[in-house]
Amino acid sequence: MRKLIIPLLALGLIAGGAYAIFGPNGPGAQSVAPPLPTMNTVTLPVSVEGRVMPAQQAWLRFERSGMVSEILVHEGESVAAGQVLIRLDDRAQLLAVEQAEAALSRAQARYAQLLAGASPEARAVADAALQVAVAQATQVALAVDQSDVQAAEAQLAEARAARAELLAGADAELVEQAVAARDQAVAALAAQRSALAAAKVNAQLALEQAANVVRDRQADYSRIYWENEDLRQRLGDDELPQARLDAEAAALRAVQNAEIALAQARVAAEQAAQAEIEGIAAAEARVREAEARLAALLAPPAADKLAALDARIAAAEATLARLRGDPRQAQLALAAAQVAQAQAQVAQVNAAPRDHELAQAQADVAAAEAALALARLEYDKLNLRAPFAGVVAQIELHPGELAGPTTPALLLGDFSAWHVETVDLNEIDAARITTGATATVTFDALPGLSLPGRVQAIYPHGVDRLGEVVYTTVIELLQSDPRLRWNMTATVTIEAP
Repeated sequence: MRKLIIPLLALGLIAGGAYAIFGPNGPGAQSVAPPLPTMNTVTLPVSVEGRVMPAQQAWLRFERSGMVSEILVHEGESVAAGQVLIRLDDRAQLLAVEQAEAALSRAQARYAQLLAGASPEARAVADAALQVAVAQATQVALAVDQSDVQAAEAQLAEARAARAELLAGADAELVEQAVAARDQAVAALAAQRSALAAAKVNAQLALEQAANVVRDRQADYSRIYWENEDLRQRLGDDELPQARLDAEAAALRAVQNAEIALAQARVAAEQAAQAEIEGIAAAEARVREAEARLAALLAPPAADKLAALDARIAAAEATLARLRGDPRQAQLALAAAQVAQAQAQVAQVNAAPRDHELAQAQADVAAAEAALALARLEYDKLNLRAPFAGVVAQIELHPGELAGPTTPALLLGDFSAWHVETVDLNEIDAARITTGATATVTFDALPGLSLPGRVQAIYPHGVDRLGEVVYTTVIELLQSDPRLRWNMTATVTIEAP
């Protein structure tokens, strides 16, 4: 505003002098009739101050706390998007990743084994056992006494009881417990979803509140700062009351504390969102496990197991018959039972995996994959990466220091393009300019340099500065200069319609 006052005063003085010379009573007066008034008016350009800003800028922070182990860049270095800039101590998390990889390998091996069935070696052993049973069918001859008879009777009774239990299916109490566990897991999943969603919403609300506090503290500091600036211009730097200086420092600390609280709220919101994803995934895995256990209990008896029990019963009956009856007939019955048992073993080895076993193995693989993905994600959070290509402007950490979400680590700027942000555009001038208007930019530190520009954006929200509402306008520089630096003071002259 002050920059416009001087040109206006100059125009007033020129107009007054012209009137004094050429007016009705001036020495330059003529006898011609005075000119008729015209409707044309002179539109003055808008001149404001600004700061040179890069295309992008960001203070980077770690998502997790840890000890700085390595700083891979230096100030002034150009970096690519995604490049690792600083690394925290990752030894513990690296072990967690290796353990998760080992657990996934075990789960995948178990699943592959079920799909592949028995190995050729196991099939060969079962076939060999069958051949041995056939060969020994005529060579069995055992001594008989009462203890042998009692043992054979016990084996027969045990085999028959096992067969009856297998045909009866799972115990009703175990099934009821499995159903209850499944229902409990489903209810826990629903409760987990509700609780985690509420926690995420609360964290987001806290983030918005923290952002509002930052804006309020910044407005307070801006007001006190410009009030003090005005007093300095009127009283001098040494005459500014200490109370005003203390108020400005306190307002700055309030801004910094509010920004720290905002960063903590942002981290809490991100953690709540991640916790929702991880918590729901874990609850869903528990539901799948409970359903797999229930399916295993309700599954019909496997044919290979039933055949094996029938073979045991036949063997026990044959042994008992041999011990109680004709030795020759007993030997034959025993040989037949041994052959039947060997055949049951072959059938068991060659049997295909059951559906519930495959489902359980798949669930184990999925759980191991999720655990590995989580471990790798936590490992990657120990690396601070560049979110965009730019230049390292400032590094705030050193090796051996503790870093975390509330600690600024590195300032990154994109110097591929520059723009100017105004600092003192008042509401009257803001109403005069439009997006796309041409502008000329000069720089206090670079005398003689004048660059063309264009109004790229006008912030819709104004702020109070020393009782005057000012707006921020972004000026796109249509040309650049290698001498431009971040935060250089610039003067922007905007052509107003």
